[in-house]
Amino acid sequence: MIWWEGAKLTVDLDTLTWEELKKVFYDQYVTTDVRAELEREFLTLKQGSMSMQDYIPKVERGCYFVPLIGRDAEEKLRHFVDSLRPTLLGSKSSSGVQRGG
Repeated sequence: MIWWEGAKLTVDLDTLTWEELKKVFYDQYVTTDVRAELEREFLTLKQGSMSMQDYIPKVERGCYFVPLIGRDAEEKLRHFVDSLRPTLLGSKSSSGVQRGG
């Protein structure tokens, strides 16, 4: 992993967390255009026919690229609920979060 040889010079290896490592990698290799596309995918994500097992990782991945949602638990929950298959919830979820549109 040649990229790591250069990247490790910019971080404190004794305290490096997984989140910090991901950030170093994404900052180096994920272009602005790709980030914008991943953000669009997340903001338009709907569960549709996906199982929860397939859907939840997509939400988690998207939250990484849309930090204004991903870092705010209430916004993350709201986005999650709003993008669920309509048949899973009535007008309100069991947590009391009002469904959007």
